[in-house]
Amino acid sequence: NKVKFIAPFVSLIHGADSFGLLKEINKQALKNKRVIPCLLQIYIATEETKFGFSVSEATMMLQSPEFSDLKNIEIRGLMGMASFSDNVELIKNEFKGVS
Repeated sequence: NKVKFIAPFVSLIHGADSFGLLKEINKQALKNKRVIPCLLQIYIATEETKFGFSVSEATMMLQSPEFSDLKNIEIRGLMGMASFSDNVELIKNEFKGVS
């Protein structure tokens, strides 16, 4: 809902957690005649309240013809949201991919 308001001036979107959101970012970027850099949000947490692509979903999406049609976004990297926890080992393992 907010993409249309930030598309003219945002320098990086670091929470793209679905293909639908990427399509909307692309649409608004096209309207504003620009390419918007994005980070894909990868689901790494062990808790259910976090969102994002799984690694396999992100890989499949990035290789899809539908993704290649999105000319007004540029994937610059990944971001992960670890579990909300004081358990340092849990958080380290989530970022390592061994949770």
